[in-house]
Amino acid sequence: MKRMVTCLVALLMTILLCTGCNTRIAFSEKESSRVNEIESPGVYEESSFSQSTYQVNVDYFLSLDNSDINVGPVDSEATAIEKARVLWLDRYDYIKDDPVMDYDNGASYDSVNKCWHVYVKLPLDCYGGGPNAIIREDGKVLALWLEP
Repeated sequence: MKRMVTCLVALLMTILLCTGCNTRIAFSEKESSRVNEIESPGVYEESSFSQSTYQVNVDYFLSLDNSDINVGPVDSEATAIEKARVLWLDRYDYIKDDPVMDYDNGASYDSVNKCWHVYVKLPLDCYGGGPNAIIREDGKVLALWLEP
């Protein structure tokens, strides 16, 4: 009986967490150092990007034998976003119907390492994250991950 109550409490906690932001599945807390408010209140945009900030994600992704993924030249923010969305839906097909995919995407450019960080712009009051990608100008995919 005690085990059943514990399982029920855990299930209820999970349901409460998952319904916290417009009833969509939450992906992870935003790092406050990456968040910068812009004109529209409650929306965030990454103010600057350096690949070194995400080096752990890059190292992990490439360690999983993903070093040969190339999406072709990426010469603009729009191209980076388009290619990242294709990668996300290919890799994480279960998010295609998730409302997180309805939010706008943003992309920041690292001119030193010549790569783009593409992310989903979620409201500041939303618990959770979304899909991310780091893609070099030459199309080499350096990292793909979901912020839980």
